[in-house]
Amino acid sequence: MATLSLNDTLTPIEMAKRFGDKNTIFIIESLSETNELLLDGVIGEASDGTVNRTVQRATLPVGTRRIYGAPIAAEASATRQIEDGIEMLEAYSDIDADMADHSPDKQAFIDSEDKAFLEGLGQTQAQDLLYARRYDGLEYIDGIYARFPAVADNQSVFKVETSGSNFTSIILVKWAEDKAKLIYPRGVGGLGVSAEWRGKQDVTVQKADGSLGTLPMYRTFYKTHFGITVRHPMAIKRICNINPTDMSSTNAEAILAKLIQAKNKLPKGNGTVVAYMNADVLTILEEYTVITRSLYTSTKDDPWGRPTTMLGEIRFRRQDTILSTESLVS
Repeated sequence: MATLSLNDTLTPIEMAKRFGDKNTIFIIESLSETNELLLDGVIGEASDGTVNRTVQRATLPVGTRRIYGAPIAAEASATRQIEDGIEMLEAYSDIDADMADHSPDKQAFIDSEDKAFLEGLGQTQAQDLLYARRYDGLEYIDGIYARFPAVADNQSVFKVETSGSNFTSIILVKWAEDKAKLIYPRGVGGLGVSAEWRGKQDVTVQKADGSLGTLPMYRTFYKTHFGITVRHPMAIKRICNINPTDMSSTNAEAILAKLIQAKNKLPKGNGTVVAYMNADVLTILEEYTVITRSLYTSTKDDPWGRPTTMLGEIRFRRQDTILSTESLVS
């Protein structure tokens, strides 16, 4: 296993291993099965309870060229304050008590059922980190898509020239404390996730005929409170208008070319660069590499020993909550 970088040590799973209990580790590992943003994203507390306030720098001082006796102009960098909220995603996991009691290992059965339940929550979490908009209701955060301009500008949004009716995107993120990071409520333990065992309870359920009945259930209450903040406006990119059904080398090369252009517009400095794409796009790029024996991409172990497709420093992650039914971006 490779040595972890500073940013790798600040990911949710690594932070949970260092400071969390077994429940925290179990929850985050289960969520990350369907939310791969948790594998590489840097995480930290919100600056003020459930709100994170950060300063985004708009301009930098340029200095004054001078000769002897000439004054120096007064300057200051221009900044703007960004506020990001926390989303509270909560649910009860209910398991038929008799089914658990009759299994050879009751706790292992409960854990396996809860794991599948958490993977479903992970999908919702990933979907909201990408697509949610505060405009749709106070229960939502502004996800990554809400921060992009509506049209391609070759700075934050890069479009692949293609045809078709349904499209998808790659989201490129540079994770670091001063660039983009995940957040959780200040002063809350467990990195914003928790599990409360409620034991056996009589739960009202709906029968097949629509009437109500009572069923003894083992109940666990799960919470995951999370958000995302982008301190550097150039730390996130979108490569859009990708035709997910075009398996041609022309399409693959066009995608990779735009990915390289977007990567070179990321801010300088430390950070983990990750490209998030769904299975359709990952298949296009991996098939292209194998069939053409291209040197564009390669498969290497990530710092945790997982085989990962790479393009230079960029880690490819499969995020199936990225839709293959997006509209064309002009």
